[in-house]
Amino acid sequence: QLDYLLYLPKNYENRESWPLLLFLHGAGERGDDLELVKKHGPPKLIAAGKDFPFIVVSPQCRKDRRWEPIELVALLDDLSGKHKIDDDRVYVTGLSMGGFGTWRLAAFAPDRLAAIAPICGGGEKYWARQFAHLPVWAFHGAKDTGVTPERSHMMIDELKRRGGTPKLTIYPKAGHDSWTDTYENPKLYEWLLDQKRMARNLTSFKGWEVYIWKEDGHTYFSLMVGTNRLKSAEEITKSAVKRFEAVKPKLEQLKKDESVFVHGRRLQE
Repeated sequence: QLDYLLYLPKNYENRESWPLLLFLHGAGERGDDLELVKKHGPPKLIAAGKDFPFIVVSPQCRKDRRWEPIELVALLDDLSGKHKIDDDRVYVTGLSMGGFGTWRLAAFAPDRLAAIAPICGGGEKYWARQFAHLPVWAFHGAKDTGVTPERSHMMIDELKRRGGTPKLTIYPKAGHDSWTDTYENPKLYEWLLDQKRMARNLTSFKGWEVYIWKEDGHTYFSLMVGTNRLKSAEEITKSAVKRFEAVKPKLEQLKKDESVFVHGRRLQE
């Protein structure tokens, strides 16, 4: 279980739902003191009095650990059940270790997210096949020697090769700290708010558009009837659950000990 800071926007009670911004800190803020999480990024700005048009959750990674996607998805599930979150507008950003965690979460649960903004992070090229459809705006310092900018270039180039349209901002004079300018830039938040979750089209099965992939021993799938007939990811999820019988033949090949997820959420029987 992750401890976290939670920010609720002004007039929170006046709206039915709000976008969620998940912030992942760097290695230096790990531990059991949540005050450390306020050192950088949105938590620092919130502590200084800045208002955000999001619910902002800032978990703390335990000492000597890295960000684990399955823990982050569990946190999103828990928050979704407790707060007025628009599940089609979940955004993830992080710096350094949190930048790596952002890339990794996108690969683990791509259909759970609306957009990501990794800062001075990186990942594995093969991850890109999972989320080429996802809006991405990455940031890096040209003089970063801790995590070289090639790590961001590699991910962006691979996403483009797979048909994605990611953005990359390189700060010519910045070293490892490319996050201060990024999080102080209102255009980042404007861009995030413009993004909404969308589904991928990977294959078809008996008239359905089916999305199936594997990650870390789990099998994920989502399902849609006809192109553009279901407008939102929430509608797709509801339809997939309702018509689960229709895809049982496709899923019988799964091992009994594997977990099945729909749009990043564990499917309950």
